Amino acid sequence: MATGALIVTIQQPSRNWADFKVNEKLVSKFKEGQEVKISSPDLPGKTFTGKVESINRKPDYAARRPTHERGEKELVAYNVKVRLDNPELRAGMTVILHLP
Repeated sequence: MATGALIVTIQQPSRNWADFKVNEKLVSKFKEGQEVKISSPDLPGKTFTGKVESINRKPDYAARRPTHERGEKELVAYNVKVRLDNPELRAGMTVILHLP
């Protein structure tokens, strides 16, 4: 095993959160302390409530790169951290943030 290789990740399942990259056009719909709805394709038919814990003041660039031939611009997104505290949602699960 290489030096510095990841051996284990410690997680407290009942205190979890999700980070979302929210488009600059939609970020104003979210406020710190606001309750939001989350769902997961891994748990169909279930909806979870989380609370917006923080919204970065500094933007990031979205993962998708623009195609200049089609006239697309680079997308700006802000990281929104949502506290879930739900043991049904596990590390690495795909979750979807629903617009308020």
